[in-house]
Amino acid sequence: MFISLNRKILYTIAIFFILTCTIFVYSFYIVYGQKFQEEGQINLLNTKQFSELNYENVILRQELNTLLKNNEISQVSTNVAEILRYNEDPRSLNEITTEHKRVEEIIRNYNSRYNSFARAVKVTLISTFLIILLIIILGILLRKWILEPIDKLSHISDLAASGDLSQRVSLNTNYLFEDEIDKLGQAFNQMLENLNNSFNEIRQKEKFQQALINSIPDGIRVINENYDIILANDAYYKQIDTPHGVGLKCYASCQNLDHPCPDSSFTCPLKEIRKNRQKQIKVIQQFQAFPHRHLSINAAPLVIDEDNRQEFYIVESIRDLSDDIKFSHQQKLSSLGFLSTSVAHEMKNSLGSVRMIMENIINKYYQNIPDTDEAKKYLQMILEQITVCLDIPERLLKLSQNIHDSNGPVDCITSSQEIIALLDYEAKRKGIELLLKSSGKKVCILGNDSDFKMLILNLLQNAIKATGSEGKIEVSLRTAADITTIKVKDTGRGISAKNLPHIFEPFYSEGQKGSQSGTGLGLAIVKSIVEKFSGNISVQSKEGKGTTFTIEFPQYAESRTPKYKKNE
Repeated sequence: MFISLNRKILYTIAIFFILTCTIFVYSFYIVYGQKFQEEGQINLLNTKQFSELNYENVILRQELNTLLKNNEISQVSTNVAEILRYNEDPRSLNEITTEHKRVEEIIRNYNSRYNSFARAVKVTLISTFLIILLIIILGILLRKWILEPIDKLSHISDLAASGDLSQRVSLNTNYLFEDEIDKLGQAFNQMLENLNNSFNEIRQKEKFQQALINSIPDGIRVINENYDIILANDAYYKQIDTPHGVGLKCYASCQNLDHPCPDSSFTCPLKEIRKNRQKQIKVIQQFQAFPHRHLSINAAPLVIDEDNRQEFYIVESIRDLSDDIKFSHQQKLSSLGFLSTSVAHEMKNSLGSVRMIMENIINKYYQNIPDTDEAKKYLQMILEQITVCLDIPERLLKLSQNIHDSNGPVDCITSSQEIIALLDYEAKRKGIELLLKSSGKKVCILGNDSDFKMLILNLLQNAIKATGSEGKIEVSLRTAADITTIKVKDTGRGISAKNLPHIFEPFYSEGQKGSQSGTGLGLAIVKSIVEKFSGNISVQSKEGKGTTFTIEFPQYAESRTPKYKKNE
């Protein structure tokens, strides 16, 4: 229970004053009053008894004289005669009178002493009043000189403890009468000013630090040993899809869990660094806010020595790999564009000249020769192959152009044929049969032609890598129930059941080492394109038997808007 210093002082003074007065009055009463009262009561009692006895004696004597006179007794005893003579003796009357006077004098003395006692009590009361008055004056001075300044200091201290460092203690402007309280107030104000300046400097540094980490495009967070996030940037808030993450547990903000992530689900960087004393660790996770995105987490320990103890933290840099996938996709398209441009400039003119020369030769020297002529037949075959060679850079150019085009109808059959034509030589070189099957003359989806070609290109390249000689790769296009289904099936080595769930993860590659190894972004790019077109992709594979990728898109029709709900 809080009791102010003002009340403590007043209560203490009042208690001491009451105790002092009580002891003083009680002692005075015990020493003088009670003794005086007892003495007076005894004297009064004795005097009263003596007076009553004298009075009775006189009455009895008078009655006896009356009896003697009425009975005319002539002879009485000697003692009775003496008593009667004493009663008639004037001296006896004087003694009685003197005794009465003495009693009256005692009573007067008693009254005088009683009056003195009353005056003493009156003096005591007046002294008490003066003491009370002095205590009140002393209390006022104490309040003005000590209690009020201390109350101000206490009030400003409470404000400072709550975080308000802008208030100051009002000081005495008359420096001729400064005391210790004034100096204490000056020192307290100076301390508040220093604290305010220090906090402002710390806030500026915190703002600079926060602005610095906010400028980093990757998500940044700092975690302590208790899994608490003590610092994070805007990119991380975006990754967890919430405006606030500091103060939360890392597993609560990322995975909506109320306990640390189990080892079977995720590799926890904090556990790994603390357990294995690693200086750096890199893992790939998926946050609950973005279940279809893969995030690369680079974590490193941070140890701070403070007050002879070590504070352990880890700093995590979190990168959304979908940006890398987009960059890789654009990089491939740019490379194809550069390649097609180079081929078009280096080969097109020369091949065009060769074709014109070949056409002139045929028209000039073989115009009237039957087509069955063997020489003419070979020359026409050469002309056809030159024409095919001229189409290759055109196809590459079509694949790379219009990268940022908006969505529109994509002719899946034509686009697939162009990609198959590009990869046909490589497939035949490895002894692989490359086929295209379609359920109709035209199969369309809503999307971007360049992205769709890149999707088919990546799937076929992976299939060619996984398929050995005399293998077979089949691309089938089918439309049914407003759904366009695209299947890429190969007879290659297949994918193990252990690795199958990870094939769409960025930078995951099951290709062979050396020239057959890949970057691990091909299938990640495929999945991102499928999701961009509101489609689904699934895979079935058996080791040694082959792999089949099945992609489903909403069918495009000009008379209606495509509607398709992704299966979760």
